[in-house]
Amino acid sequence: DVELFEKEMKWLSSFADFVSLDTLLKEKARPERWLVAITFDDGYASNLSYGLPICEKFNIPMHWFISTQFVINPKSLPWWDILLYIVKKWNSLLEFNGLQEQYSFDLGRRSERSRFFYLLSDDFRNSPPSGRDELVENLRKAVEPHLELPENEMARMSDITDASCSPLLRLGAHSHSHTNLALCSDEELEREVNEGRRLLREWSNQEVTWFAYPFGKRKYLDARCPQAVLDAGFQGALTTEIDYVDRDCDNFMIPRLGVDGRWDLTTFQARVLAADIVSRIDRKSTRLNSSHIPLSRMPS
Repeated sequence: DVELFEKEMKWLSSFADFVSLDTLLKEKARPERWLVAITFDDGYASNLSYGLPICEKFNIPMHWFISTQFVINPKSLPWWDILLYIVKKWNSLLEFNGLQEQYSFDLGRRSERSRFFYLLSDDFRNSPPSGRDELVENLRKAVEPHLELPENEMARMSDITDASCSPLLRLGAHSHSHTNLALCSDEELEREVNEGRRLLREWSNQEVTWFAYPFGKRKYLDARCPQAVLDAGFQGALTTEIDYVDRDCDNFMIPRLGVDGRWDLTTFQARVLAADIVSRIDRKSTRLNSSHIPLSRMPS
């Protein structure tokens, strides 16, 4: 909601200064006002048409993390958008091959639409690149005889080139194909980290110094991931683990508060002001779940 985003930024501006990630991570003294950095992930064209004008209105440095595969191939539709489009348009039985089983969903039923979306989302997130691509292809083969999938809604190369002239826009890498980096081979991991940066530099002539991990949670990372980002020459990398940034923050595991578009303004305000409480709850849950990997110098 564009109007809501503007209200959120106006509220933040009443007690916070908007800064770049470079400024935020270099700040060592305790500032008089809050310091806030604003980031957008994936590379949707609407980030430019709706987000950038509001950032310009409030003089907000806008960090835009782009998955470049979707930019160079408009027919490459992110799997989450494929699922959402099918849920919206399909209202009958849908059957197709999964990676290990045959799927069957009666999408005429609300409960089945929900099961379809969340079950497939989990399968996509937890598949290596080859498995993800196979599952997308199987799903396309099942629906495209009856339903034409649209082009993706990501920005195009010319959009990025033009927008990069804005003094407030800072491009960041978000992997090439938005995959689970922990399930990549070493060669795939290196390509995912480096290819997007190479293309963004080519399109914009900007230095690309920040990386945002796809999906963002620690459970989708392993020890190779921060190391690969460091080896590639990035200044740091962002997660979606909720917390504030402090002077002891690991630059390659930077926390963020992900903003849900379904929140109203009051919920947004409460989430911003209580990020440390949510973080403590998450850390307590993590200690009880050994599947989360231990990483050194975790944000406190």
